[in-house]
Amino acid sequence: VPWRFTFRIGNNKRATIVNELRKNNLHVSTWYPSLYPRFKAGSNSSSDICEVSQVLSKELVNLWIAPNEISNQRIMDICNCVNKII
Repeated sequence: VPWRFTFRIGNNKRATIVNELRKNNLHVSTWYPSLYPRFKAGSNSSSDICEVSQVLSKELVNLWIAPNEISNQRIMDICNCVNKII
């Protein structure tokens, strides 16, 4: 069962979207840790391997969508809030 919807937004708008959603008591997170720190030791090319992971860790937004915990109206509230910003 999906419990979150993850989307990518430019780093310059992510904080604004997250802050606005939280201000409206809508559940959101940005947790997407880069794997780079785990592979850093012992590999000179690890930063190249994990480059995408490092970018995504700064640009992903997670919306909590557990089926029994969110109503259609709440989903529309989230969409409207995000659409106002972008």
